[in-house]
Amino acid sequence: MQPSCVRMKFADETSASADIVVGADGVFSKVREWMFGPEEPIYTGYIGHRASIPARNLRHLSFEDHAKWWAPDRHLIVYFLTNRRDELYLVTGALEKWERPISWTNSSQQELRDAFTGFHSECQRLIDGVEGEVTKWAFFERPPMRPWHRNRIVMIGDACHPMKPHMAQGAAIAIEDAAMLLRCMEATGPDDIEVAFRLYEANRMPRANKVQDLSRHNTWLRDPCDPTWVYGYDVFSEPLVEASVELAASEA
Repeated sequence: MQPSCVRMKFADETSASADIVVGADGVFSKVREWMFGPEEPIYTGYIGHRASIPARNLRHLSFEDHAKWWAPDRHLIVYFLTNRRDELYLVTGALEKWERPISWTNSSQQELRDAFTGFHSECQRLIDGVEGEVTKWAFFERPPMRPWHRNRIVMIGDACHPMKPHMAQGAAIAIEDAAMLLRCMEATGPDDIEVAFRLYEANRMPRANKVQDLSRHNTWLRDPCDPTWVYGYDVFSEPLVEASVELAASEA
């Protein structure tokens, strides 16, 4: 017999009870660990530098809104942050050993230069235009899993499908998860949480796993393709797919 509520105890010794719990606590999810046991996320071998560039530091850019430069083992992305086009954001992906117990640390403009020596001259101009803080973030992920729930606890976002940021879809996919979870709970009613959670998984796993896989291989938009399935997706208009017997059996 399943419990009728969930009681949570927090690190500061406070506690709370809820009808359901949604674990939206990221790649290092404590909710996931409680449900399925300890399992360290996998370091992908890549880090990403992040920095901002005032547009006043640049002239005669070859791109309109954004650009990406690829090499076999690294890439550099830049895009405007504001409608005023007065600030750009620079993000990279590069191979680097990571043995720190934290997911990010400070970097520097010189580290950026060293990581992208030999890249296109416009990349060098972008790096030269960086002002302020430069950070670098380790990219962690986990293999696809099922189920995403246990009893009255369910996960969304990076808690259940952490992905490399190469499609810039991590936050978008998490928001889609939340919207689909709400839609499925409304469809089944409040009295059958198990069915609602299985319906949610059936309607989210294929899409989340596909985006996770494409992000892992860093091939998105490298060659001409139709991006409608990513950017034109409407979580509220997609026909609901029934939960399969296979999905239900995997939870037994």
